[in-house]
Amino acid sequence: MSAVVLISYSDKPVFLYLMNLYGLFTPGIATMFLMGVFWKRTTSQGALTAGLLTIPLSLLLEYTLPEMPFFNRTGIVFWTCMLACAVVSLLTPAVAEARLKNLVLTGDSFQVPDQDKAAYRGFRNPTLWWII
Repeated sequence: MSAVVLISYSDKPVFLYLMNLYGLFTPGIATMFLMGVFWKRTTSQGALTAGLLTIPLSLLLEYTLPEMPFFNRTGIVFWTCMLACAVVSLLTPAVAEARLKNLVLTGDSFQVPDQDKAAYRGFRNPTLWWII
């Protein structure tokens, strides 16, 4: 019901309205996920900064530059959140290496352990399925 009321007051098509709403919070979520999984130096403070920055920055751009396409706004907010996450992570103490084991993707994450290689031959080979 509330969606119908909100959309009735919008001068934009429903698709653009939903994409604008979606674009308010996705840059921060994507930043937290990508930085957390692919950069071991990311800290919880950096991720929290990105999460807290995404909606206010999106709204600021939405109201100061209303004609800006939502994809452009979302991209600007995403890269700003990435930069903020990186800066805050570098300014805060790093997480202990032992706590990061098996949490951050590395080249070793994709290797089958030696003791399991015999069990993963033929159609059970993960590399075969990654290629397919």
